[in-house]
Amino acid sequence: MFSSFELLLILSLCISLIITSDLPTVVNYDMSHAYNRSTTYSLSVNGKDIFVTNYYGYDYAHFSLDNGRSYLTVSILPSTETIQTYRISPFKYEIKGNSNGNHLNFSIINPKYLIVKVNHLHELIIVADPLESQPLNSSSPNIINIVKPPYNADSTGKTLSHGIQQAIHDANQTARLSIVFVPKGVYLTPNLYLKSNVKLYLEGGAVLRFTGNPSDYRTDWFKLSMKINVTRWISTEYQSENITIFGRGTIDGNGKISVEHRIAMNILVPIGTTNFLCDGLVLRESGSWSVTPIRSSHVYLSNMKVFNRFDMGENDAFDVMESQNVIVQRAIGIALDDSFSTKTWTNTTDICQGWPGQSQSLDGVTFEDCLAFTFCYGFKIGQGVFQNQRQITFENSVVYDAAVGLGISHQYGSASVENATFQNIDIERLSFVNDEHGTWLAWYVWNSSGLAGSLINLNARNITIYDQGKTFGVIRGLNNKSMIHLVELQNITMINRTNFAKNFEEMNIWNRDYVSNVTILPVYSPDQLRTNLALHKNSKASSSQTDHPISLLCDGDLQTRWTAATTNLQWIDIDLGASQTINSTRIFWEQISSPSYSIEISQDNINWKKITLKTQTIGDITYSDFPFVEARYVLFNVGKTIDNSSVSIWEIQIFGR
Repeated sequence: MFSSFELLLILSLCISLIITSDLPTVVNYDMSHAYNRSTTYSLSVNGKDIFVTNYYGYDYAHFSLDNGRSYLTVSILPSTETIQTYRISPFKYEIKGNSNGNHLNFSIINPKYLIVKVNHLHELIIVADPLESQPLNSSSPNIINIVKPPYNADSTGKTLSHGIQQAIHDANQTARLSIVFVPKGVYLTPNLYLKSNVKLYLEGGAVLRFTGNPSDYRTDWFKLSMKINVTRWISTEYQSENITIFGRGTIDGNGKISVEHRIAMNILVPIGTTNFLCDGLVLRESGSWSVTPIRSSHVYLSNMKVFNRFDMGENDAFDVMESQNVIVQRAIGIALDDSFSTKTWTNTTDICQGWPGQSQSLDGVTFEDCLAFTFCYGFKIGQGVFQNQRQITFENSVVYDAAVGLGISHQYGSASVENATFQNIDIERLSFVNDEHGTWLAWYVWNSSGLAGSLINLNARNITIYDQGKTFGVIRGLNNKSMIHLVELQNITMINRTNFAKNFEEMNIWNRDYVSNVTILPVYSPDQLRTNLALHKNSKASSSQTDHPISLLCDGDLQTRWTAATTNLQWIDIDLGASQTINSTRIFWEQISSPSYSIEISQDNINWKKITLKTQTIGDITYSDFPFVEARYVLFNVGKTIDNSSVSIWEIQIFGR
């Protein structure tokens, strides 16, 4: 007979044999020669220790993994800490874990990009890439090894490796298929020009690093907003074709030091090229926009990870500009600024300095299976729309955290956006505000010139929103010439709802104007697009602050407000212009601080009748419903605030039939 302890020991050994004998292969990339190990997290996958890189705002672990079920253990440091709470994103994978002391255990099926949050600690980004189909090494055939003569690249990261460019040139000149091979190590790298028919391979553990010394780089343009010179660090030759850069290595912009030394960089710039492929790389710490395909066609970016810092701005992850037939597939974009975006400019725009050729429209761009983590926009079209942008799709993706989940921001230019689709997207958190927006959806035109184009045929389908944000959703044109036409919102699931949203109100989209031909599916009721009868109607108030007059109360803009000039009881009188049949109102408070209010109605603004209200306050919105009544004038009597401050209201809306 075995004792209980002996039985437990035997069982543990059996489980260990099972786990270690037939589990997916794990390839770890030890980055200790380039970066510090995390002091917050450790990670093991199928019993193998994975290097976790210490970073700024989050830590990350990068490895490759074969298909099948793998077992992961995330441990927080020091070991005396205890896991109290955790979440594993994306939620759509439905990964369930269990915690024991400082360990969090869970399993995944096939390689995935995950974000783990434990207790109050910063996030751990887990990026499990698929195994390389044909990994290269120093003995592989048809390679040009940059550390060998005559190239003699310095793998210690102490001196500038000019020989890498010569290797690229020689690969372009040779008749046989040659691959420029970058072995494990750290290489200080000047500007690189990728040439036609060249493949550049970065071995896992290889790091190309920007020096941060302005004298080592050419200046391509001057960024006005940052007042800094910018270089396109790794770019393609004009009118090049058939270029590949791949592997599991890292391209490090060294952005913090670089910007401090007054030089910023776009890390990877396919410009004026055709048939460009980039696969598997880590790009980190860009000093400006990171990956920027420019006036290129047939660009394919896959298994890419952009890790930018949260203490540096204007560091977008992916910006596709004036290009055609571009696919960004299975990528993670982490940045203070936008994660995934499209833009079109004019040759006079600062970033366009030195761009070859003429301005181009953007056509046929797809972002698929992408994970966004940003303080700004997760998935965005704009802000530059100087040339038309057409056929843009964001699909099968996740916003882990952002200010705006799905954005179209037409701020600059007079062209149009046509045929834009956001589908099969989860929005998990909206913790931030950018451009005064903190919402799951912001589609708007705000060109100050008044000459902007329209937004035409916009679609959001199968969107799951776990956090509706800090501000109201926006679908808003600029004027009668810059409209939003043809909008379809289908299968929108808002937080804590078991069925699809049936109208704008349930979607928290209150800021809307200059919009036509809207379809909300599935259709539940004929009044889903009710008209706000108070919009742009004349109003009077008992008092108003000079900067926040009563004229702003019914202007349809939830970023402007009326504020009373005194702390006394207040009244607001709204003239609907003619007798209307009404049955509900909405008050959008700047702060929920008014304890009570009542509504009176009148046909002549002399004789008044008080109506009985059924009210409900959700967030900063008070909903009032009552039986249908006829009225031209609607009077709101607002009580004193709890904290004796002045009453302040973003908007009042009145609905009926």
